[in-house]
Parts: sequence; C-alpha cells; structure tokens
Amino acid sequence: MADAPTSGGGIRPGSDRLVWRFVSRWWWMIALAVVGGAAIGIVAAAGAPDLYEARTIVFASQTSIPAEDFENLGISAFTTDAVIEPVIEELGLDASVRELLGSGQLEAEAITDTAAVRIIGRASDPQLAGDLANTAAESFANTTTFNGMGNFSQLGNAAVPETPTPAPTRLYAAVGGVVGAMTVVLVLLMLYFFTQPILSEEDAAEAFDADSALTARVHLPSRWSRRARREVEVRPHGFLEGFRHHLPAQRSERLKRICYVVLESRRRGRSRTMALMNLLAGMRQRVPAKPNPSSAKPHQSSEADAVRAPRVAPGQSAGVALKADDARLQDALSRSGGVVAIVPEGASRERLRMLSEQVRVTPGTKRRVVVLVRRASRRSLRGDRRR
Repeated sequence: MADAPTSGGGIRPGSDRLVWRFVSRWWWMIALAVVGGAAIGIVAAAGAPDLYEARTIVFASQTSIPAEDFENLGISAFTTDAVIEPVIEELGLDASVRELLGSGQLEAEAITDTAAVRIIGRASDPQLAGDLANTAAESFANTTTFNGMGNFSQLGNAAVPETPTPAPTRLYAAVGGVVGAMTVVLVLLMLYFFTQPILSEEDAAEAFDADSALTARVHLPSRWSRRARREVEVRPHGFLEGFRHHLPAQRSERLKRICYVVLESRRRGRSRTMALMNLLAGMRQRVPAKPNPSSAKPHQSSEADAVRAPRVAPGQSAGVALKADDARLQDALSRSGGVVAIVPEGASRERLRMLSEQVRVTPGTKRRVVVLVRRASRRSLRGDRRR
C-alpha cells in the first residue's frame, strides 16, 4: 500500500482476537441461544418422569486398604461387570452394564475418610429402585470380599422410597443454556473459517488492492431516538479531515469526481455504511495548495468537524455514491479519478475481491481507498467526549 493506515488501525491478520471479534459481533444470537437452551432445559425437567431414589451403604469391617485410597478404588470396583451383571440377571433387567451405569440407575458414592461406599438405585418404580440398591450392595459386598479387598457387608437394607426425587431443574437449565451457546459459537466459528470475513484494515486493503486503508467507527442514532438532531457520529476525531488527504487532488476536471461504492447490497434501510458513504460523498475534495504553517494539520480538526456530520448544501457533492451491485457502477468508474470502497466489518472477502476486479478492468489508473466501518457504541462516544 502506498499509504499506511492512519485511523485507529485494525488488529493484525492471524490474531486469534479476530476470530473472537467476529463471534462477539453476534453476541445477541449467543444470548438468545442461552435463553432458548435454558428454556428447553426447564421444559425437559418439567416433563421428566418421576424418579424414585433408594440408598444403602456397604462398609468394610476389616480391610488393609487405607481409607484415602479406598475412595477411588471402591468406585472403580463397583463399576465392573463382576458387580453389575449379577444385578441384571437377578432382577431380569433388559439393559447392559454400560446402560445401567450411564443412565444413572445405579451409582456409587465414596464416603470421605472411610472404607465405605453409598449405593444408589433410581427407577420410575419405587420397588425397583429399592431392589436395585439392595441387590447392587449385596453384589458389591460379595465381589470385594471374594477378591481379597477385605470383609464387606451391607449396613441395612435400602428402604422403598415413598416420594419421587424432583428433577434438578437448575441443572437442566444450565446444561441447556451451555449447549445452546456452544452450538451457536461452533456455527459462527465454522462460518468464519469458511467465509473469511473482513475484520481489519489489512484484510480490506489486501482484498481490494487498495493504495490506502482507514478504519471509521460510526454511530448511527436509533430511529426512535428522542434527540432533536440525529447526526451520524464518526470516530476517531479528525477522521473526516484526514480522509481528504487519501483522495487524489483536483489537478484536472476528470479528478473532480470520486466514485464511492458501499459493499452492502442486502440492506435497504438506514445503516452505518450507507450513512458514512453519503457523508464522504458530500465532502469537498482537497485542492493542491502551498503549505501553510498556520493551517491546522489534517488530524487536528475541531471535535465538531471531526465527529458531527456536516450539513452539505445541494450541488456541493464531489462524488457519486453507489452500491456494489448497481448497474451504473462501470459508467461511474469510467468518469471518476478514484474509487472509495466503504466496507462494513464482517463483509464478504470474495465480494470485495470481485469489486477490486471491476475497478481493475476500468480504463485508466485510479487511486483506490478502502474504509472499514465498525460500530461505535454509546459508551465509546461518551468516553471520547470526556477526553
């Protein structure tokens, strides 16, 4: 590029922060996915069948295994086929060892600092829940004793539960929210790697083969704003004045027109890119003049000129503003001495390359400038005004 980017800059290509910037642009979609997933989880918890839970304890009256080691060893021993298969055979269950343990129908919990485990049986039938706990406890005690782990016995039979255990609604909601968020993030990451959106000045300049690149943060007030004046606000300060120095000077009648092209064909209403394009197209071009030491530097303009959109009188326009898919684009390019591409953050890299090829085949050498448009939040505007 002939000119280095001068207005705030973008994050360098290849940085992981570009990926997360792209994902964060869709924060509202992630938030909706979290809310939707949580709602589905709550509904699933409400519709979950009632489960009864029975508990009993198996302890070692004599064992050489230290209590701190038995916590993990006891759980591992309980999940073996030698313990679970006798339970399936005795109760005539139509399930495998993996299904019985994976569904949570049978579970073992270590009791801290003791050589004992708590056996839990769960089922939609209260009698089956008690039978699961008692049969599994007996099988576990027999298996561990037979294998020389010590003398184990069951501490009383599990009572048949009278009331079902309520479904963990909070857990269902949390899992649903996490799954929803992860699904949306995964889809966004796939979109990023497959579409390669433009997220930095360097990306835009490379795709457009631009002579210079700039970044503008634009704030477009809401349609429902109560403010009497709803001007477009541009950051950083001095952007509008500095932008003039990236345009070709008025050395001939041909160079008096600049073709402004916005790479945004889907939106038809108000948008930041369209507002910035109309603003830039209404600016007067710079005229070559002798250096004047007393004049202000391009990036030292007043805050009002740099931030607020100037009101341009009719007939003052120095350029033509079109969309990238406009049929009049080629004619406008042939009559212009330069082209300025207004690119919204996240735009298609391929579409910008296609626009670059359209400019390349136009007769004559044209100066090409690309402006990457990013969103300026109200918080950032307040911060800039304080400074």
